[in-house]
Amino acid sequence: MASKRAKKYVYRGAVGLTAIAREYGNGMLPQTLRQRVCRMGLSIEEALGIELLIGVRKPDLLHPLWKLALGMAA
Repeated sequence: MASKRAKKYVYRGAVGLTAIAREYGNGMLPQTLRQRVCRMGLSIEEALGIELLIGVRKPDLLHPLWKLALGMAA
């Protein structure tokens, strides 16, 4: 007997946001994918394509030319 619930999200053979996040999310939590698709209105391709940029935590370890460009050179 077929499920009454429609398969709403299918991406490259994976059915459901949890399965999509597990297979194609590169460590992305299913909740993150669900928020991007349902609340933000992004397509699955767009939601999977967003990469989080993480800044430098220790600016003293930057290259000296970057420090100079950012006005941090002493």
